[in-house]
Formats: sequence, structure tokens, C-alpha cells
Amino acid sequence: DDPKLARLVTILNELLKKGHAPVVFCRYIATAHYLGAHLRQRFPNHAIEVVTGEKLDADERARRAERKAAKAAAKENGSK
Repeated sequence: DDPKLARLVTILNELLKKGHAPVVFCRYIATAHYLGAHLRQRFPNHAIEVVTGEKLDADERARRAERKAAKAAAKENGSK
């Protein structure tokens, strides 16, 4: 379907297996959202966030902060 996405997934798999925490940069906001949606499906056990110059409303900022805190707590509890 999308050869660039497939190549990115291959690269990310290699980096994740080595213990890295990769960051993907995009030039266009629409591309960032496209990749975010697809990468969340392909990597459900990893935190995939899309950060753009778009303004977020207060509710969305709160939701993202809560998700991040929950993931951090789960990671901390799993490492004990």
C-alpha cells in the first residue's frame, strides 16, 4: 500500500529492538497525523504522540497529560 510507511515501520522495529526511543519528524501536519494513526495501530504497546504547531483546546491538553501520566505510572509499576 504505502511503501514509505512500510519502510518507516521496518526502521522503527529495528530501533525499538535495540532499545531506542525514536522520534519521527514530518514537514506537514497532515502527514504527522497520518503517520500517528498508522503507527498507533502497528505499535500498540508504545506511546505514539503527534505533536504539531496546531493549538490544542484545554480538554485535549488534559487528555494527553492524563494518558502520559498513566503510561509513566504503568511503566514504573512494571519495572519494580
